[in-house]
Amino acid sequence: MYIDENTIKELILERDKLINEIKEYESANPDYNKVNYRYKMMNEELISLTKGINSLLLNLQFSYSRYNIHTSNYPKDYIVFDTETTGLDPNSNEIIEYSFLKYVDNKLVDKLSSLVKPSVPIPEFITNITHISNDSVEDALPIDEHLAKIIEFINGQVIIGHNILFDIKFLESTIKRSSLELNRVKIEYIDTVSLARKYIPDAPNHKLETLKNYLNIDSISHRSESDCEVTQIVYMKCVEKANEEIANALQ
Repeated sequence: MYIDENTIKELILERDKLINEIKEYESANPDYNKVNYRYKMMNEELISLTKGINSLLLNLQFSYSRYNIHTSNYPKDYIVFDTETTGLDPNSNEIIEYSFLKYVDNKLVDKLSSLVKPSVPIPEFITNITHISNDSVEDALPIDEHLAKIIEFINGQVIIGHNILFDIKFLESTIKRSSLELNRVKIEYIDTVSLARKYIPDAPNHKLETLKNYLNIDSISHRSESDCEVTQIVYMKCVEKANEEIANALQ
């Protein structure tokens, strides 16, 4: 999403003007009642304006866009990303495990993986799916203490994942809730769900676990690092199929 920096500057000026108006009102009315309608409306407008500015600033600082894949332009250098979380809502649930596997020329060269201690207990149904329990994360660090190294690891990279926007939105919401001060971060993403639907059309469905079984990949499911490994294999299978299509078209 494109964010106009001038719009943000104008909103900040409007916010500062409103702050001055509130101060002048308080000064002119030393016995003002905080439930006074006008005072209440000014403060509600200030809160709304501040939230809007903060949201726009985050979008400006942390931006992501779909990688533009041309016919033979599948990247060989990328990071595969996956998370496990306490639920499905990035605004109210939390990351409990993440993995970033970095590939250069399609070969694994580095990784960043960790369990994360959430601020709330892990629900039992999540433990049943992931086998990550509250005991598992007892000695793990909270997510705020992971964010700086995560940002450093992924900035400027192509990120690949299965239903990747789920994971990116969790990361975005986590940053929004944190006190981390960001320089501009920009990533591009590729979703292997879309690729699998195109290049592995005969699979029963295109969930990662289904594709793992369909392609006879020996790996556990619902753990971030192993899911990254499966995602990379799915990606390579799709690239292989795409290259076959190109070769056949040229014959």
